[in-house]
This record gives sequence, C-alpha cells and structure tokens, in this order.
Amino acid sequence: MFLVYAFAMGNKRTSAARQAAATSKGGKRPLWPLLLLAVVLWQAWGLLFPPPQPVSPEDTAGMDPEVFEILEDKLERAREDPRDGAAHATIGLVYEANKMWDEAQRSFANAVELEPGKSVYRLHWAVCLRQAGDVAGGLEQLKRLVADDPTMMAARQRLGRALLQAGDTEAAMVEYRVVIAMAKKRLEGYLGLGECLLRLDDFEGALEQLEKARDIDPEYGPTQYSLGMALRALGRREEAEVALAKGLQWEFSSTRYLPDELSRELSHYTVNFVGVIESAVEMINTGRAQEAVTVLNALHRSRPDDTTVMVNLAAAHIKLDQLEKARSMLDKALKLKPTEFAIWLNLASCYNDMGRLPEAETHVDRAIELAPKVGRAHFIRALILIKSARLEEAYDALKTCVRLDTRKADAFDFLAELCIRLSLADEALGHFRTSVRIEPDNLVSQVSLGHLCVRAGLKQEAEAALAAAQRLNPDYASGADVADQKTQALAARITAMP
Repeated sequence: MFLVYAFAMGNKRTSAARQAAATSKGGKRPLWPLLLLAVVLWQAWGLLFPPPQPVSPEDTAGMDPEVFEILEDKLERAREDPRDGAAHATIGLVYEANKMWDEAQRSFANAVELEPGKSVYRLHWAVCLRQAGDVAGGLEQLKRLVADDPTMMAARQRLGRALLQAGDTEAAMVEYRVVIAMAKKRLEGYLGLGECLLRLDDFEGALEQLEKARDIDPEYGPTQYSLGMALRALGRREEAEVALAKGLQWEFSSTRYLPDELSRELSHYTVNFVGVIESAVEMINTGRAQEAVTVLNALHRSRPDDTTVMVNLAAAHIKLDQLEKARSMLDKALKLKPTEFAIWLNLASCYNDMGRLPEAETHVDRAIELAPKVGRAHFIRALILIKSARLEEAYDALKTCVRLDTRKADAFDFLAELCIRLSLADEALGHFRTSVRIEPDNLVSQVSLGHLCVRAGLKQEAEAALAAAQRLNPDYASGADVADQKTQALAARITAMP
C-alpha cells in the first residue's frame, strides 16, 4: 500500500513539476481542446434544435416574375444563414407586400422564433396572421405585443382596429386615446376614436373627433365617410351629403396605418401587378392622388393596353379634379374594351361631374345595357336625370335601383324624398319605413318617417319614430340645429294629434 501511494504521489509531483516548468517558461494551457468542445457542442445543438428553414412560395406558376426574382435573392440569403432573423423577416416583407399572407405569416413566425425581442417582427406577424385568416390568433398576438411594448404606436393603432372589428369598442377606445396622446398631429387616432363613438351612438363626441381628423387631411375618404354618418345622425343633412359623397367617391378606401420601422422597406417590395394597383388605390384614398398618378403612369407605360390600370389612373385624375384627363383615359380604355361595364359607368359619372348631361346619359344607358342588374348604374342614372329636372324618369330609375339593391338605406331615403317632391306621400312613407328597418340609427330618416306618420294620422307609429329620434338625439330640446328643430316640431305635432 505504501509503495502504491508513494508512486501516486510521485506521479502527482512529476505532473505538478511539469506544469510549473511550463509556466516558468511562459507557456499557456492549450486552447484547442476548449475550441474543439465548443464546436462539438454547437454541432450537437444544431442537430437537436435546427434553425427554421426559409418559407418558399406555395405556388410559383402564377407568380409575377419580378416578385419571383426578388424572392429568389432573399431566399438564397436566408438559406446561407437560416439563423438570421432579419433574413426571414425580409422574406416576410416581400410576401406581405404582394398579399401572399400565409407565406408572410410563416416567415415572420420564423423571425420571431429567432429574435423574440424584436417588436416590429411580432407586429408584422400579427398583421399577417389576421390577413391569412387567423383573426383571433392575430388579435391575441397584438394584445401580447402591446403588453410587452406599450410605447409602440403602430401596434396600439392596429390593436385598436382589431378590437373594434371584434366588437370590443370600449377597449378599442383605450388604444385610440393612447395613439392620440402619442401622435397628436396624425389623423389615425382621431378617426379610430370617432368610429368607436359612432358605434356607441355618441354622435356629438364622434363629430368632434372626426372633425379633428378631417382638419389634418380633408381628402381622406374614410374620414369623410364617417364624418358624413355623424352629421347625418345629427340631422345636418346637407353637410352629411357632401361628406358622404367625398367618402363614397372611392369604393376601395383603405385604412391608413401608422408607420413602423419596416414600412419603408415594405413599400419597396410591392412589385406584382395586384400589389401595385392596390397601393395606388390606397394613395388615391389617402390624399396622395398625385403619387398615384406617378405610379400608375409608370405602370401604364409598361402595360399600355391594360384597362384596369387606365381606369384607376382616370380615378386619380378625377380626385385631382382633372376631369378632361380622366375622360381622355377612359375613352382610350373604352376603345380597347368596348363592352366593359365599369368603363361606361365611370365615364357616365365623369360626364355628370363635368355637367355634360347628354353624354352622361348616353354612357349610363350603355352601362345598364351591359349590366342591367347592377343597382349602382340605375342610381347614377337617377342622379343624372335629377340634374336634368326629369323627376319622373329619375323616380323610375330609383325604383329599379332599390329593387335590385334591397339593403341600401340611402337609396330608399333618396327615393322617399323624391316621392315627396312628386306628391307621393304614401309611397314615401313606405320607403322611409324600409330605410329605418335597414338602418334604425338614422336620425333624419326617423324624423322624416315621424312627420309623414303624423300627416297620415298614424299617431302610434309617429310616437315610435319620435322615441327613436330622441334616443339618437337626446339634446334636441336645445334647438341648436336643424335636426333639433325638426325633432321638436315632430314632438309638437304629435302632442297636437287627437
């Protein structure tokens, strides 16, 4: 035992001596074993937890060649370093810009997996989730993002919009108030809060917020439309009609969202045809019609015979009050597609705005020949005929319109008012009844219905209309505006009924 122990001790002394000698010579312990261990561990980690692979497009057959070319470059970069979250996010942006929502949300999911602390990746993931159909999942991600990063203005607005769409108006108002506090010179918060107040029937409050949004950008379609709804509910009919006309001028009005740090890069990847058209329409609807003209002119040069481009370019010219340019472009489109309903109808509207009523009528009649069951065409024909003081013919056109489009309360209101001008009080009563069934929160329609009921001796129905008007306009006793005065007059007339 003594010999073994002594031998062991001897070995230890020898080893220690060698180490001391090495140290005394200025040597260091070799690092290659540690480096080798690190490499082995890294390889083992990669085998156990492989990085996400970049998302390739599901269908390349119908893909725009420019989009495919951009994607190939971005995919190659991500394949070289699949652990680079920014590479996956860039792929997601290309998909998002070109409305390929499923591929976009999966790409941003990869980016979030690799860089979970990057708020802007989480924002775009949530947005693309909702667009891809997972509305609830996207909402949940927005809630978590705002909880983690409450100062992210773009996320607060997106969450407000999502909550409003989900019916949680009170929670949406909280988000929009935060947006206003963060960005007092932007319209998005005021518009969102105004839409919430409209939903809650607080028309005065909505009007206050919407007027602030309008003052920031008078040309933004969604603001004008919501403003018109508030004005109409308050009985300010003439002002409402002007605002609604501005809001409805562009059928594809889109919501304007606050920018984030990826917004500029996102816009650079909008290269496919549909994406460019939608981007141009958004420009038109957000007061940037001149930018849309620039974009669409470039697209028109590469696609000189594409009538979709020409019609949208004409719409941009109309927005800029360049009616002759719009007419000229639509005429060219018509030569390429002489049986295209939309071109004839847009030309009719253009001629109507120019005051060239005979030409407007010719074009709307041809549009109706091409698509006789589209209610909007008959409505535009009625507008043209009213300008021409041909009320009976306008009446026939509106009757056809409401028969084809049975859920448009405005069309029934318009028809009811025309019936009154034509001394058709009983029929007007029926049309106002239909209108308030479709849209019971229309103050002006309720008051008009009440007055017609008084005239017809229908006291109980008149009282019901008055009750609805009082609910919509509880401060009518002040007599501050025309709606108040008409509501007061209705109450007085009902009181005087036997």
